[in-house]
Parts: sequence; C-alpha cells; structure tokens
Amino acid sequence: EAHRLAKDMSFYVCAFSNNQWNLKAELGDCLEQSPFYKILRAPTTKMVVMNVDQCATALLRAWCTFEFYLAHLFAKPFFLNTRLG
Repeated sequence: EAHRLAKDMSFYVCAFSNNQWNLKAELGDCLEQSPFYKILRAPTTKMVVMNVDQCATALLRAWCTFEFYLAHLFAKPFFLNTRLG
C-alpha cells in the first residue's frame, strides 16, 4: 500500500523550481501569477511541508511567509519539518 501511494505522490520544491537567475520573469507581474500562488491554489496540492532549521529562519523570508499564508488561505494542511521530524 505504501509503495502504491508513493508512486502517485509528487513534490514541488520552490528552491529547485524557480530560475533564481531570472526571478522577474518567473514571478510574473502580480502575486497571483507567481509559481507559489499557482501551486498552493491548485486542487492537486494536498498539503504544504516547510523544512526549517532549529531557528526556523525560513519564516523570516518573505516568500516563505507568503507560502505559509497561502496554505492557510487555501485551507491546505501545513507542517513544519525539523531535523527531528
């Protein structure tokens, strides 16, 4: 059962999905055009997992906070993942 579920699972990793050298083109002209918004709004997105260090410094980044806000806005379960799980 776990193997079957894993085969149907996919992940969006924003750090790997956006061209960091051309962010203006990647992000669009408004927040609703950004990949963050589109992915988190999608009905296929079932949950959001944010990997954090011991100080949760990801939450100091504007885009990470935006993703946290969108997860709440679109009623997606949100999980913080630490090195301890």
